[in-house]
Parts: sequence; structure tokens; C-alpha cells
Amino acid sequence: MATDWLARLLGDLSDRPIDLEEVLRRIVDETTHRLDADRGTLYLVDHATRELVSRVAHLPEIAEIRLRIGEGVAGWVAERGEPVRVSEDDDDPRRARRVDELTGYRTNSMLAVPLSRSDVIVGVLQLLNKRSGRFSAADEAALQRIGGQVVAILDDTSLRSQLQPDNPHPLAFRFNHIVGGSRAMQAIYARLLRA
Repeated sequence: MATDWLARLLGDLSDRPIDLEEVLRRIVDETTHRLDADRGTLYLVDHATRELVSRVAHLPEIAEIRLRIGEGVAGWVAERGEPVRVSEDDDDPRRARRVDELTGYRTNSMLAVPLSRSDVIVGVLQLLNKRSGRFSAADEAALQRIGGQVVAILDDTSLRSQLQPDNPHPLAFRFNHIVGGSRAMQAIYARLLRA
């Protein structure tokens, strides 16, 4: 799956001030759709609390998910920095069954990739329940490319400093507007076109 749709999406937003929340939501929505999953979640690492916090999620049942680093598939990915594919017939002990219990949603399959900058994990991008078959190696590669672009976007916001391991303060999701025509956004567009 090419990521030219992501370049177009960001290009559509380039002529006006935009909200980081809107950009991330649209990326998760489109990624979920294009990779034929039922739900998607973008987690960010809160280094102060050693938790993953859902920043954008297809999660109508509860406002937010918090997982300890190492808890569940997403927590494992955040801890190890390695992608994970879990299919319906896998009885994977890394599953965070308490999330399914909290939401009443049944997770059958998962694909999760780390969002990293150098050797620092800043988040996890996770898809749930592939609608047609299993998540493939091609799905994993596509999600990793998209994750790289998400990190580039996060790096051009005030969240960059909050996502540092030495940040002693819990994540605060405010003041994260991106100006579409800014030099930082133009650099993102250029990177996307080269991807």
C-alpha cells in the first residue's frame, strides 16, 4: 500500500491552521480503512507515568485506554520496539484482556508497530480485527511507514519535548496546533513525497 494518500491528506490541510488531533484522527481513520481493520488506536508513551495513553482511538465505549509499558500487545511493542501481528487463532499471552472486558469489544486479531525516533519509543500504532483474513507482512510494512510519518508530524509539535524519556511531567495534550503552510509542515510534505 503506497502512502501517497497520506501526502494528499496533509496537502489538503496545508493551506490553513490545523489541529494535531484532527490530523492524527484522520490518519488513524484512513489507515484503519485502507488496511481493512475494524478499529485503530494511536498510543503515546507517557514516560513520567510509564504508561501508554490512547491519543486517538476508535473507542466509543470509554474515553481513554491506559496501559503500563509491557502490558498487552501495545505495551509489549512499546517496551521492546518490535512490531507484533496476532491472529485470531493465536492464544497470545500478551493480549490485554482487561481492555476487552472494559469495552465489551472482542479483539480477534491485532497489528501493532512502534513509533520511534532514533532509539526512543514515543508511541504505538495499533489496528484491531482485520476484516478479510489476517494481517500480512505487507500490512505490517505499510503500518511501519505510516508510523514513521506520524513521528515526523509529532516532532513538529510541542509534543516532541513531552515525548522525551527524561520528561518528568505527564503528557499534556494542549497547544499542539500545526500551521499547514509552516516551514515544518512543508518539510513533512517533502518527506512524504519521497517516501
